Amino acid sequence: MNGKRISLSLAVGFGLILMTALTFGRVTQCAFLNFDDDLYVSENPHLNAGLTPEGIRWAFEADLVRKSPNADYWQPVTFLSRMLDVSIFGMNPRGHHLTNLLIHILNVLLLFILVRQMTGSYWRSFFTAAFFAVHPLQTETVAWVTARKDVLSVFWGLISVGAYLRYVRKRSAIRMGFLIFTFAMGLMSKPMLVTLPALLLILDVWPLRRMNADRSILRSFFERVSEKWPLFLLSLLMLPVPFIGQSGALTYSSPFRIAAQVGLIYAGYFGKVFWPAGLGIYGPSPELPLVWWQCLAGWVFLSAGSVAALTGMKRRPYFFAGWFWWIIALIPMIGLWVPADRFMYFPGIGIFLLTVWGVSDRLTGRRRTRIMLPVLGMAAIAVFALTSFLQVPYWRDNLSVFERAIRVNPRNYIAQNNLGNELACRDEYEKAAGYFLRAIGIKPDNAETYNNLGVMKMKQEKWDEALSYFARSISLNPGFARAHYNAAEVLSKSGNISGAEEEYRMAIRIDPDYVTAYYGLGVLLGRSGRSLPAAECFSRAIELRPGFAEAYAGLGVSLATLGRYEEAISNYGKAIRLKPDYPQAYYNMGVALALSGRSADAEKYFRDALRLNPGYEKARAYLDKIKTGQAGAE
Repeated sequence: MNGKRISLSLAVGFGLILMTALTFGRVTQCAFLNFDDDLYVSENPHLNAGLTPEGIRWAFEADLVRKSPNADYWQPVTFLSRMLDVSIFGMNPRGHHLTNLLIHILNVLLLFILVRQMTGSYWRSFFTAAFFAVHPLQTETVAWVTARKDVLSVFWGLISVGAYLRYVRKRSAIRMGFLIFTFAMGLMSKPMLVTLPALLLILDVWPLRRMNADRSILRSFFERVSEKWPLFLLSLLMLPVPFIGQSGALTYSSPFRIAAQVGLIYAGYFGKVFWPAGLGIYGPSPELPLVWWQCLAGWVFLSAGSVAALTGMKRRPYFFAGWFWWIIALIPMIGLWVPADRFMYFPGIGIFLLTVWGVSDRLTGRRRTRIMLPVLGMAAIAVFALTSFLQVPYWRDNLSVFERAIRVNPRNYIAQNNLGNELACRDEYEKAAGYFLRAIGIKPDNAETYNNLGVMKMKQEKWDEALSYFARSISLNPGFARAHYNAAEVLSKSGNISGAEEEYRMAIRIDPDYVTAYYGLGVLLGRSGRSLPAAECFSRAIELRPGFAEAYAGLGVSLATLGRYEEAISNYGKAIRLKPDYPQAYYNMGVALALSGRSADAEKYFRDALRLNPGYEKARAYLDKIKTGQAGAE
């Protein structure tokens, strides 16, 4: 009998893995997006070296001990997982997407195992896990590298539920300690898990049935709460964390607006579970005026469902558990101005539970519907899986994801702006300008769009127009480090050294870890003859990004100017090892060797510079000097 159960469990597990992999497998073909992926992953200087002591330290400090533009809030475990990805896959997006998918598959299996352990029902547990596995609302979570925090926090959340089940069977300090550890790991992946202790209370009602009916309900409730006091304490300590060091990633509505439309928000999410149409990457549009009857209808929906769940708690405990799991798990996200599909990743489990158990209870025992139950269930899974499968290509790259987002919501100014940015990167300037102007028309005070317009004008070498856009961006957001940096670049190119230096330093003041700002300032200082402070800037850039070949080359130039040729040669060598096709580094190495009296060694590097760039006349001229014995004259 046990052998059959094990075989059945393995077959069900394999089926869940297969359907999830087939549904979302194409996410490994998706690229990094220019929406958060660049800021937190692909262009995050703290991730470039992979899992290192310096990176680990940053992960635990970012937006807790010190503000960082490369972290939206404190989530050290998520960043450690990203660093591990970089150590294994580098900055190949396929590997980062694969990790998201694998964690999602683990979550599916964990959900099946946990629900089966708690309820004893194989097939209801299977359908619950299957809906969670392939539902279209999961596409954003699985297909967007930035959503690693969602899949990872839920992974630790489900491990915590498993740890709680072990603790319930046999209480001990060790088991409680493990539960606290797993819960802490979940909170450090994403703070949205703060509601987990309350969700464990829901599980105590059903399916664990730990609320003792023979005693006072109130007394039983307080007993269940008191045993979880370490978990509630952790949640309480974590509540302010998303706001510490916040750099604007979280945007909350006003308390009045939240109160007015909370029912409407819940109704909208509930509806998307059963009719997942019009899905796309989340993005804000200006808040529309509140419509009183819509807000009232939302509150009626929320109140009616809650009353039904409470009054039917004895007859339909699964409805109570599923409904309030959904309500409570979604609370941390309810005040956010911008709704997102991934916010339903954890709360949606409650809807799947109440739906599967509710439909099964209504139809079980009827002769005509005995066959219909699995058929209906499999048909629903097939529809959801196909819809998700067709959603994945929308996440392939910047062009596809933002075109889709605009079709879903034309007032999504972030999508308009980012699509314009992508088109500008492809040198389609006229089309890009149209999207930028539409974004400004929707949101006139969005500093990001003006900055991107300025970058586009820089690419077109329209310096005055670029500078005017950067000035407008800075006037809207004086703390926008990138706009200051871009303004510095334009001022540097136009010969305004003092203005450029001021803007570089402002960018660094706002963001002390701004690698390219240190590099740009180093170049500027070096050109103006201030080699020692230039060397300090290049050294800081290298400290932040150890693989920055150009910074090593810049440091070499500064050291050579100071007469420290051996140190310069060492840094040129590092630049060449990091970037073997870097002709300027070969040329500079040749100059440093020649000036230090090693003309024979220098000749090889000048030839390498010419091999990489046959038109490199300075290298050819220096090679001629070596042949005529004049190389050490400079």
